[in-house]
Amino acid sequence: MMDWLAELRGKWSGAIERYGRAAIGTYVVIFAVTLIGSWLAIRAGVDVGTSVAELGTLGAAYAATKLMQPLRIAATLVVTPIVARVLGTDAGPPAAEP
Repeated sequence: MMDWLAELRGKWSGAIERYGRAAIGTYVVIFAVTLIGSWLAIRAGVDVGTSVAELGTLGAAYAATKLMQPLRIAATLVVTPIVARVLGTDAGPPAAEP
């Protein structure tokens, strides 16, 4: 089960090497959107359970955001090439492995 996590980490490292700031910026934007979306959902009445609710609204939103981290990284890997192309920072095709 942990193989997918190791594979995701490897892909993330490759995206950082290839796209640099575009990958990091994309991740930060997705993180912020997820955090704000979670916060708004909790404020709108989504039940997060009593143990998480003790953290307060922002703490519960952060906990929900951390739980979604694998999905955020996957979304970043999908969206980053598009963002890099739009920004003109696409590094071209990945280097061939020896």
